[in-house]
Amino acid sequence: RVVSVAIRAGRLPSLQHGQRVDVWMTPSSDGAQVPGPSELVVPGAVVVAAPESVDALTESAVSLALADKTTGAILTVDGGNIAAAVR
Repeated sequence: RVVSVAIRAGRLPSLQHGQRVDVWMTPSSDGAQVPGPSELVVPGAVVVAAPESVDALTESAVSLALADKTTGAILTVDGGNIAAAVR
């Protein structure tokens, strides 16, 4: 299953189609407070599509191919309270 994951401005490294990445989530109650510890939610997701260029001041997104069993880990997270980082 392909899922688009929003990435906070300045957090998306240069990615290419087919590259494997780990998806980490960092909890924060409102985005302004000190975030909690990061945790690995999806190891080894495959990049399907990523921006060709990244503006450090603009949010972006990356499309990842996930196994059905891991899709729920991404989809059940409250996006307003989580800052996602792809490493």
